[in-house]
Amino acid sequence: MGRMAATAWLPRRVRLVAESAISNRDFRGFVRQFLVSTAWAATAVFRGLVAGFASIILPPAGTFGIVAVAAAILLWTLPDLPIVTDKAVRKLLLVTLITFLCVPGYYALIASGLPQISIRRISAAPLICLYLLYISTSAAARARLGTVTREARTIIIGAAGLQVMIFLSIATSIHPTGSLSQATDALLTWLIPFFCVVSTVKTDRELLTIFRVVCLCGVFVGAIGFADFVLQRTIMIDILPRPVFDNMMQDISFARYVNHPAFRNGAFRASSVFGVALSFGEFAAMLAPLGGFLLLSGRGFSDRLLGGAAIAASCLGVVAAGSRGGYIASFAGWAVFAALWISRVGMTRPRSLAPPIMTAIAAIFFGSLVG
Repeated sequence: MGRMAATAWLPRRVRLVAESAISNRDFRGFVRQFLVSTAWAATAVFRGLVAGFASIILPPAGTFGIVAVAAAILLWTLPDLPIVTDKAVRKLLLVTLITFLCVPGYYALIASGLPQISIRRISAAPLICLYLLYISTSAAARARLGTVTREARTIIIGAAGLQVMIFLSIATSIHPTGSLSQATDALLTWLIPFFCVVSTVKTDRELLTIFRVVCLCGVFVGAIGFADFVLQRTIMIDILPRPVFDNMMQDISFARYVNHPAFRNGAFRASSVFGVALSFGEFAAMLAPLGGFLLLSGRGFSDRLLGGAAIAASCLGVVAAGSRGGYIASFAGWAVFAALWISRVGMTRPRSLAPPIMTAIAAIFFGSLVG
């Protein structure tokens, strides 16, 4: 009777179900189901409050990001039915990679009544959707991701930790909404493509394909930057049609970039497809070790030719950018690359004279820099 009285406050239909459950001595099951339903209802209400609150105080990227997180969570409820192959994800990854490296960040889709959406984010959207569908419907893909995460725990922790720190730093920003937009951009264009590579690139051949694409894009970016330096112009802006340029000038950040002086100490600093010369110089510096790898360890003449072109583009890019950060990054990259190559050759070919010769050359070169 005590249990029957406990359900007296419920509506008639719910009370009948409850009394039936109690009569079958399943009172605990009824309470569990009731609590689960209540939790789902509270979650739905909370999500609605968060979405409404975000639509008022956050930029569009923040609002869309919250909705995207909810959609990503719902994907995990799908049954295990592999409908997307890792090959499809890799192909789309290469297309997205080319867009990220060759299309300037200020190129955007402009629609009336909507904020500007960069071409890079537009290209990232199909990759994100396809990858989430791939990882949520394939038990084998999730198992591989777990295996790689355990075997490369340090790298995974570093990548995820960087993203966490980016979001935590929003609290100390003088412009939180802008920082949130940049943090969302880092999540979409850095972390998710990183996990795409971790999940779908399984062989040395597939990894070598990514290296080739990066070097090809790097040669293009370096050539554009060096042409900017020679002509003292920003070619990627000059090629914009006039109506498109006028519409883009309505954006404050783009107008500030166009009107910002590109000279320092009388020298022109090229930025190529990047927003600032420092970013161009750092990218050019990172390109050099990849070019060195293809030059020394490529699988054919075409790989070695591409590696040499990448190294040349890297050197020209660092000079054209005129950035101290680019020079420092280039010297550090070459030092690490030389040390790794000398160690590898020393272990695989103990009688080779290349390691001591390269060690002497490196010591003289970096000694002259320090001196």
